[in-house]
Amino acid sequence: MTQESILSHLMSFRATTEAPLQTKALLQWYAAQVRNQPVETVWFEQNGFTSLLITTKKTKTPRLWLAAHIDVVPGPDDLFTITHSGGNLVGRGVFDMQFAAASYLVILNELTEKLPTLDFGIMLTSDEEIGGKNGVGALVREGYLATCVVLPDGGPNWELITVGKGVLHLKIIATGRSAHGSRPWLGENAIEQLLAIYTRFDSFCTQQFGAPSLTTTSWALTTINGGTATNQIPDAASLTIDVRPATEVDRETILQYLHDHTISYETLSDGACLSLSEDLPELSAIKNSASQNNITLTQGAMCGSFDGRYFAAENIPVLCFQPPGGDIHSTAEWIDSRGWEIFTKIIKDFVCEYAQTEIT
Repeated sequence: MTQESILSHLMSFRATTEAPLQTKALLQWYAAQVRNQPVETVWFEQNGFTSLLITTKKTKTPRLWLAAHIDVVPGPDDLFTITHSGGNLVGRGVFDMQFAAASYLVILNELTEKLPTLDFGIMLTSDEEIGGKNGVGALVREGYLATCVVLPDGGPNWELITVGKGVLHLKIIATGRSAHGSRPWLGENAIEQLLAIYTRFDSFCTQQFGAPSLTTTSWALTTINGGTATNQIPDAASLTIDVRPATEVDRETILQYLHDHTISYETLSDGACLSLSEDLPELSAIKNSASQNNITLTQGAMCGSFDGRYFAAENIPVLCFQPPGGDIHSTAEWIDSRGWEIFTKIIKDFVCEYAQTEIT
């Protein structure tokens, strides 16, 4: 099968995160394509979400993981069929990120004769669009680690992500005392307390981190809940804050502030920051593989979170870059066809160099 035909088949499963039967069927088809290869296949399930692991050796810790999520966001039926626009492929999942799963299968097939001399694996998960805790998160907790991970879920147009923000989703809780709305002096308004808490929090963050930007810590008030009737003083209220810490120090600074000011809160989501040192051997190796294919990888930053945070928390370097493409989650999602072919060659060359081992 050609690379495009593999992607077309993957898309046809309509493997949205909310459709576990479809995501599992996709992974079963994928596994069937390698059944005659000299590889090990492992199935992993957590809370109804299926993951597929394919390795050249019987191990949970290959030298290299090629990782991707195969789940996509919903869309109209026509988006699950590839269309062509100039030199681009258009459709749901072509860039986020079933293209990578297709690339990995092409690489595995092209390296059939060399597989016994290579130590790498393919990790495919099905829950990234809702946080990844039952996919990559659970696999990392179960000891599925590596020396390095390729996970191209960011960095379009050959931008290699060397700095990626973490994630810290907070729920702030305030309590008061209810009273009739006509007698507010008899109650304690939880919503007013909550807004005062956030105003002070916002001021503190501005003083500590400056204005939010692509490369600095950001925070955003995203939801507010409180009150049950117009004529009743609310005795409980909550809000959520989406914090994207630029460094682990910034994360601890925020948590320390909440502790020092005895603010009642819950951590809804917590993910590590990504940082790649310039002298990292893997960085040089992937840049060399790109250069051999006439591509220069530029260094970039990422403000959204992705499954790479689970590996980053274990100090495992994550190589994240993509060919030209964009408009993910929209009806115009696209990938440059020629750039995608080059991407596959870059990853194949990197695998051959980095995952080389002795025959055992």
